[in-house]
Amino acid sequence: MISPVKIGNNFSRVAPHYEQHADIQYLLAERLLEQIKQQNISPDKILDIGCGTGRLTQALLRQYPYAAVMGLDVSREMVKAAKDRGIEAVSADAQELPFRDETFNLIVSNAAYQWVGNLAAAFQEARRILREEGIFIISCFGRNTLKELRDCFGIRESVLPEKGALCDGLIAAGFSKINVERDMFHKYFDTTGSLLYWLKRTGANRIYKSQPRISRGRFKEANDFYSRNCRHNGKIYAEFEVFYATARR
Repeated sequence: MISPVKIGNNFSRVAPHYEQHADIQYLLAERLLEQIKQQNISPDKILDIGCGTGRLTQALLRQYPYAAVMGLDVSREMVKAAKDRGIEAVSADAQELPFRDETFNLIVSNAAYQWVGNLAAAFQEARRILREEGIFIISCFGRNTLKELRDCFGIRESVLPEKGALCDGLIAAGFSKINVERDMFHKYFDTTGSLLYWLKRTGANRIYKSQPRISRGRFKEANDFYSRNCRHNGKIYAEFEVFYATARR
């Protein structure tokens, strides 16, 4: 388990250039917005957990112009970037939310809960601050994300959750009407080096419990591995597993 402090520091380092590279995260955010629209609700208090630079938070403000929308992130630099957009945001850990019981009627989170060490505790906190019949809707990278990179380096353990862990955590937290969908997709890169660079620039290079030291020899092994196993139309690809979860208090 990676500590919230380390996660916050990691994302604070990438905050200045995050938006230039977070294309996948923004695709997930667009799907989340569509799923929220399908709920046919008119929330007046919304929280975006793991708001990052505030791009999704800003979209929620446009979608619900009469609602009070707030962002929250463990990274102080991400919160600063969100505030620079004019967004109200606070820095805090998802496992210890600084709000009173039953404050919000919609809580949203995009690609953030995979970094939480104790999903059940974090989900309990989200449920605590939701109003009765409030909606909790999130996206989260799954265990099979970048499995090929794990195989390449011989890494067995990942911090990313399996679908069962998400479902169990939501049930343990006391949520109802739980629905979890799974999606898989590829992102293409020119080289193995550009893949590793992208991971570093988006803060996603911390998905393993033990971080491999990438020496020249290991980099060559990775390059050879991707060339043999993950190549299509002259590019290499990385595979991503994403879960979309919806639940009610």
